[in-house]
Amino acid sequence: MPDDLPPPTQRNFPCNQCGANLEFAPDHDALKCPYCGAENTITIAPLAIEELGLWKIFFFVMSLLAVAGVIIAIVAANK
Repeated sequence: MPDDLPPPTQRNFPCNQCGANLEFAPDHDALKCPYCGAENTITIAPLAIEELGLWKIFFFVMSLLAVAGVIIAIVAANK
């Protein structure tokens, strides 16, 4: 492991009923207390995915190239 990376961290989540550390229960998509059995459900927020049509991507790339051309022309004119 590279030396410039911070060490991995772990978060502890206390049980609301008894205060023990909750453990992940993948079969329930929840954090479960190993002592009293309480569960905290993990809610997964849906990600909004915007599909870009090919034409939108094409025009975006073309506009970037046009801006780059203007910048190059300005720099060349000021030499």
